[in-house]
Amino acid sequence: MVFIGELSLDGKVNKINGVLPMCIEFAKLGMKKIVLPKENAKEASIVKEIEIIPVSNLKETVDFLNHEISINFERENSNNLIQNHIKNYLDFSEVKGQKNIKRAIEVATSGSHNLLMIGNPRFRKNYDCKKNSNYNA
Repeated sequence: MVFIGELSLDGKVNKINGVLPMCIEFAKLGMKKIVLPKENAKEASIVKEIEIIPVSNLKETVDFLNHEISINFERENSNNLIQNHIKNYLDFSEVKGQKNIKRAIEVATSGSHNLLMIGNPRFRKNYDCKKNSNYNA
């Protein structure tokens, strides 16, 4: 049995990033059960070889381990999860021109940085990276 998650000081088990690759690797190592945050359960359910045990706090985890409660998790169809993700995916397919702005957004998002564009959305925000000293991407 494997336990993954972030435990807060008040006993809550917080969502973490990178659950899917961890679960794939745990399955390869022969692990059968994974206790993880409820928010990560759908992502982990893609790996069929493991039993998912979603918990919200440390007390719930201890109660489960002491067989005081049972936790059942209904797997979702992985195709539905992927289709829902694709429907909500945004891209630049409808943006014409704006090469510098698109590049600034790509650089900022790839580094998990924030980006603020000021101005009316109907007007071009033409930034020349070399001329504009406020450009920090």
